[in-house]
Order: sequence, then C-alpha cells, then structure tokens
Amino acid sequence: MTDGPDLESEGPDFYRAPSVEPGPAEEERFSVLSDHLLGPIQLVRLGVEVGFQAPGWIIGLTLLIGLPINLGLELLLPEVGSLGDMVRAFRVNALLETWLGSLRDIGVIFVVGRVVAGERPGLLAVLSTVLRRYLPVVGYRILLKVVLGFLALLLVVPAVIFWVFWLFVDVRLVLRPNARNDAPTASRMVVEGRWFRVAGTALVTQLGWFVVVMIVSTPLSLFIEGMSDALPARLAVSFIVDVLAVLAVVTLTLQYLNLEAVPPAEGFDPTSTSTNPGAGLS
Repeated sequence: MTDGPDLESEGPDFYRAPSVEPGPAEEERFSVLSDHLLGPIQLVRLGVEVGFQAPGWIIGLTLLIGLPINLGLELLLPEVGSLGDMVRAFRVNALLETWLGSLRDIGVIFVVGRVVAGERPGLLAVLSTVLRRYLPVVGYRILLKVVLGFLALLLVVPAVIFWVFWLFVDVRLVLRPNARNDAPTASRMVVEGRWFRVAGTALVTQLGWFVVVMIVSTPLSLFIEGMSDALPARLAVSFIVDVLAVLAVVTLTLQYLNLEAVPPAEGFDPTSTSTNPGAGLS
C-alpha cells in the first residue's frame, strides 16, 4: 500500500497528481501555487489554511519537540535578568533549536508537502522522513551558520545576499532529497532573477508572524509574571508561541513550492538532476 506521491522524485508540479483526487475546493486552493508568485498576505492565508488541514500534526510536532526545548531552557536558565543572561539564553535556545527543533521543522515541511499534494500524511512516512533527513538538515544548518557568520564578519551585504539565496535549503533537503543538485545550489536557483521580491516577501511574512507572536505572548507573559508557580503557565505560553512559529515554517515551505512552480525564465528546472549548477537555465 502506498503512502501518497513520492515527493523525492516528482517535479515542481508534483502536487497536481495526488493518488487521491482532491475535492474542488482543495484543488482551487492549491492551484494558486502554480499560477503566479504569491504575495505575503496570500502566503500567510494559505499557510493558515494548511495548518487547519493538518492541525494534529502541527500541534503534535510542536508539543513533542517544543516541550523538551522549553523545559531545557527553564532548567538551564530559570532566571533571565541581566544582559548576560539574555545572551546565554539566546545561545542555549539556538543550540536546542538546531539539534531538536530540526526534528519538528522536518516533520512540518514534509506534512505541508503532503497536504498540498492532497494527501493525509501517514505516521510512518513522517517518522521515516524525519529520521532520514535529520543529519543532512542539521549538518547544513551548522555549515551555513558558520559560512554566513564568516561572511558577516567581513561584509554584511554578502551575508544578507547569500542568506536569501539559502532560505529554502531545509525545504529542498526534505522535499527533494534525491535530486543531484545540492540544496544550497537548488535554493539559489529558485531565487535568482527575483532576489528582491523573494527577500521582501520572506521578510514581510516572517516579520508578520513575529509580530503576531509578540502580540500574543507579551500580555500573557505579563499576566503570569506574578504567579507563585508560573512554570506550567510559562510552558503553556511557550507552546502557543511555538505553534505560531511553526506556521512561519509552513509559510516558508509554501513560498518555496510557489517559486519552484513559477520559474523566473523559460527552461528553468529547479528539480534538475544535473550536477551542473546552471543546468536548466536558458
């Protein structure tokens, strides 16, 4: 018994041919991905719709991975008062997000791909993808952080340019792991020729989710600040924040699928199996 379309080998319009025919509403909803480049509002709206299509996965993955991360932060850094405490909290959070948060993000990206394909993600398929793609995703995350950090020390502008080029490396690794073009090259290929538009859309959508997180978390944090036993309440607030942050991953995945389906030039093929980074570009 198959578990839906093979996201590893299909082309940019893989989501058009699910093994289970989607309904008219779903078909119309996701066909927009291949019509034209979507703006921030459209991507956010579509991201929310995808979240409602798979709420169990969004909540489950967030809870399964987010709870250990937040507990780790609470145990390692129970009080964050000084600037030094904030810096340590940032470093610890970055470390936990790299090693544990990658598990959640891989699962979310895969689920988004299946939902867009008109499929219901299976538990074994999600677990298998998470386990198989974990080391490549973590490895690239560490490598790109080092490279971008080095570039930022030299000049900020090149770091920003390549950060945008490499925005979709995680998505590429999860949805197109068998393509011979390496993930950074493939991510760059869908951005080339429309760097400013991609950067602007990504900036607005990701900042939009950040603003929503701040609007939700700030009053809740102030409300629980005076509680005698605030740990459960803090974990609950962190969970709500994490769900909203996961929707940012959903939106970024949809942006990649949209860019892949709407090429910047005739002959462009981001799923090319050629080892030549310029293959498929006319």
